[in-house]
Amino acid sequence: MPCSNTFKNQKMNRIIKHRIVIMLCLFLTGNLFAQQKLTKVSQAIKVNKDVKIDLNTSHCNIVFDTWNRDTVEIEAYIEGDQLSAEDLQKALKAWHIDVDASTDQVRIITKGSGPQVWVVNTTAYEDDEAVEAIIKELKYELADIPDVDIHVEVPLAPDAPMPPGFPEMPQLPELPELPELPELPEGVTDVRFDYEAYKKEGDKYLDKYSKKIELKYGDDFAKKMEAWGERLAKQLESQTARIEAQQKRAEAMQARRLAERARMHATQTEERILLQEDRQRKIERMVKSHGDAKVKRTIKIKMPKNSKLKVKVKYGEIEFADNVENLKADLDYTKLKAQGIDGSLTSISASYSPINIANWNAGALQLNYVDKAELHAVNHLTLNLNSSKITIDNLMKSAVIDGNIGDLKILNISDKFSSLNVILQNSNAKIKLPETACHFQYKGTRSRFSHPKKSAKENLSTFSTGSLDSGKSIVVNAKFSTVGMEE
Repeated sequence: MPCSNTFKNQKMNRIIKHRIVIMLCLFLTGNLFAQQKLTKVSQAIKVNKDVKIDLNTSHCNIVFDTWNRDTVEIEAYIEGDQLSAEDLQKALKAWHIDVDASTDQVRIITKGSGPQVWVVNTTAYEDDEAVEAIIKELKYELADIPDVDIHVEVPLAPDAPMPPGFPEMPQLPELPELPELPELPEGVTDVRFDYEAYKKEGDKYLDKYSKKIELKYGDDFAKKMEAWGERLAKQLESQTARIEAQQKRAEAMQARRLAERARMHATQTEERILLQEDRQRKIERMVKSHGDAKVKRTIKIKMPKNSKLKVKVKYGEIEFADNVENLKADLDYTKLKAQGIDGSLTSISASYSPINIANWNAGALQLNYVDKAELHAVNHLTLNLNSSKITIDNLMKSAVIDGNIGDLKILNISDKFSSLNVILQNSNAKIKLPETACHFQYKGTRSRFSHPKKSAKENLSTFSTGSLDSGKSIVVNAKFSTVGMEE
């Protein structure tokens, strides 16, 4: 028995040791994968303080930082936590970075950072869904292109049929039947104007001719004509009343048609927003599933504080650790995070790109199909929204906002603000009113509007409150939208 127990213990120890070795190997292998990092570029460039930096990249993350040196420092590397060293080396070789630099300008262009085409597996349900979503998105993009106004005149034959869809001509009211004129007096046709006599006698002949006419017509005919005029006036008055009644009926029908059209437009807009959000999710899912997700490519750039920055990034992330001035940015499917955006020349256009800015001091922002944008503190902002959602935590000075199909939230307006101008179409907005006195003006078309000083039952197209003497103003113009002002 003792020998048997000893044998069992030895066997158990070997099993435990074997498992420990396997676990250590797995742990070490995992660490090796997690810790892999290969450098592509490490470069320092001597430049002027106001150097121009032009960046055009895709499928990589960008991290910017500023310092008080006349040097641009570039570090580009890749990481992969699920790739072998050999596969990571292949990915590094496939990633091409072109750095073209002088003291005045630094250009960085990446190539080979992602698949040039999507290879779609037609047997995969998600791929088919995403491809269909992309095609639909293209269809709606083309539908948004404005029509070209071309005026062509084509003469139609008198009996040619009207084109289909041509609006029907409104029915004209029948002409009134005129009362019968009184018969002319006998012999009136015998009185003729003698032109030769008129040339000889002049005014004398006219007097004679007028007297003959008066004698032939007489007072009796004058009374008959007066009675005829009265009958005609009554008929015309009756016809005018009928025409006015027809016009009122036509106006009422037109108003009902417009109301029904507005209702259908609002319903279609809401459906389009939901479908668009669904398409966006499908496209993003396809991009993530077909992108080279196992490889993380990063470019870190340190630059002088007065650098002039222009970036074009697709499929990636951009992070600014410090304030950046007069940024020119064109972003697609790129997450933007910044500590501070400043400069009146700032111009950022973002499509399908989440935005998170701590301090927005000045500049213009264009959002297209952005599901989540956050500006925490805003001084001066020009904002254009297209099928996007944005939240402004605190508006401190001024903003001009133009939105079409989307959601706008302003959670707080500082007492030191100066102006807010909002133009909305097919959108929803919730705006918290400032505690300080200000002038407020609203104008709406087919929109819902609420304000603490407006009765909930009132359906107003215009509303104003407050005095212009305050020097602060909020102006809202809405079409087919819902606007809620809150205290």
